[in-house]
Amino acid sequence: MSIKNYFFLKCFSLMNQYMALICLLFCGVNESVAQKKYSIKGNFRECKEVEVRLIGYEGTKERLLYQTQTDTKGNVTLDFPQNYVGAARLQIKDRTSVHVILNHENVEIIWSKLDKLDSLHFLKSDENQWFQKGVTINNEAQNKLLGLKYLIPLYQKQEDKKLLLEILQAEVQDQSQQLNTFVAQLPKISYANKYLAYRAILQEFQTNSKNTNVLQAPEKGLLGIDYGEMGWYYSGMIQEVFDEYLSYILKVSSKEAIVANCKVLNERVKIATKDNAVVLNDYSEYLIKQYERYGLTEVAEAFALSLLADDKCFVDDKRTALFEQYRKMAIGKLVPNIPMSGNNKYKNLFDLQSKYKVIVFGASWCEACEKEIPQLKEYTDFFKSNYEAEIVFFALDTDKVKYDAFKKDLPFTMSCDFKGWEGAAVNEYFVFASPTFYIVDKYNKIVAKPHNSVEAAAWLFKNQKNEVN
Repeated sequence: MSIKNYFFLKCFSLMNQYMALICLLFCGVNESVAQKKYSIKGNFRECKEVEVRLIGYEGTKERLLYQTQTDTKGNVTLDFPQNYVGAARLQIKDRTSVHVILNHENVEIIWSKLDKLDSLHFLKSDENQWFQKGVTINNEAQNKLLGLKYLIPLYQKQEDKKLLLEILQAEVQDQSQQLNTFVAQLPKISYANKYLAYRAILQEFQTNSKNTNVLQAPEKGLLGIDYGEMGWYYSGMIQEVFDEYLSYILKVSSKEAIVANCKVLNERVKIATKDNAVVLNDYSEYLIKQYERYGLTEVAEAFALSLLADDKCFVDDKRTALFEQYRKMAIGKLVPNIPMSGNNKYKNLFDLQSKYKVIVFGASWCEACEKEIPQLKEYTDFFKSNYEAEIVFFALDTDKVKYDAFKKDLPFTMSCDFKGWEGAAVNEYFVFASPTFYIVDKYNKIVAKPHNSVEAAAWLFKNQKNEVN
């Protein structure tokens, strides 16, 4: 073979190798691009040129995955990230919404009549077909259980119906397990399996919530949940779990038992999520705010301080600022001497001399404040004459015109720097909710942290009574 031919063949061979490599890379890139997202393709013939949103879940919060609108024939395509595995809500504006399961597959939906769920069909998607079947089985079982539980008391006092009663009770047990039986047949890796199992746990707790033994059997209640499992994080149910648990223990427990059970929940959440900072921060923030909402400040404070003190728990800057309020704004702490912006009488808070100061953070736009303002107006003179207490209102407003209209007829001392949530007073007092209340004494030390004006009045009355005695 001549040198010329040799080099020609060699170059040709190398060119083929390069072409093959380029094709391989190109195909790989295309495959990679194709895997970056999946989609839901739907036809909602009753909804033409209507906004449709796909809303996912991240712990106690929602996340907009995609938003678009149907075309003139009711067709729509909604993309979602390939790494999102969980439940989502398909929301058709001003009409309805339905839950779907997203798990590494494209989904096709036809929904001919939006007011009839039985007209909703998944043409593609094993996950959603399993999910839909599981929901149907569960609904049928729950309807049968309602009938059975109505019949059983009718036969319990009739001796001649004993055999029938046993049959009915056995049927109750069977129907109660219908969803679990179906879930057990699904592939373990499917998210429909997880979601339906989660729903069964919640449903069982709701059924047993009238039984005071639930808390003594955490494996049958919500304390047995693995809060570190990401399936829960993307389920849209974790907020419901916390709310159901708190609602139950508040209903059936003494104050001591409530505190004890909340601490058990806090410890379980902390241990399960300490290796995932995102989940830990989300769940702990939600629980602490719920404790405050229910007046369980002691529980909120203990949980917040335990998180800050635990080196194994990474608390981000946002939550650190939130949790620090329990350390820096605790009972007995000296409050910061903040400026009284826009107040002609006092330059700083400490210039206001009174036995007590009831400090309120609120705003003209705050709905909860609308309910408090009439009460605060009524209390202004009463607090002064009976308790030597002055109400000081720090407004979180940013609009001067609205603020001026808001404060026009208010009789108590006001201050506003028009910086909203970024103001010095808000940051130094660790204010994260409106309204927020503090009562400080003549030494400007915190003596109480009421949740509203009525609680403030109750504390002042009780304190005065104790002083007299």
